[in-house]
Amino acid sequence: MPIYEFLCQKCNTKSSFLVRSMTDSLIAKCLACGSNNLTRIISGFAYHKSMESIHNEAGEPQMFPSPDYYKDPRNIGRWAEKRAK
Repeated sequence: MPIYEFLCQKCNTKSSFLVRSMTDSLIAKCLACGSNNLTRIISGFAYHKSMESIHNEAGEPQMFPSPDYYKDPRNIGRWAEKRAK
């Protein structure tokens, strides 16, 4: 069941519509203003990083001599893993 997203050209509001079948016709109206002047847009998606890529991007504490480095719990966990080894 695809979800289509449209941008209203009148009020600039994004609306999402669930379509039960690819063969169903979709008559989309803006959920905010009721306009039929909609443009289909590309939907956003999620990208999940692996723990290895997160650690590589975070770098070593010496690279970031700021006290904020350890405010990220992932950096604290990385430090604890290194100490355990």
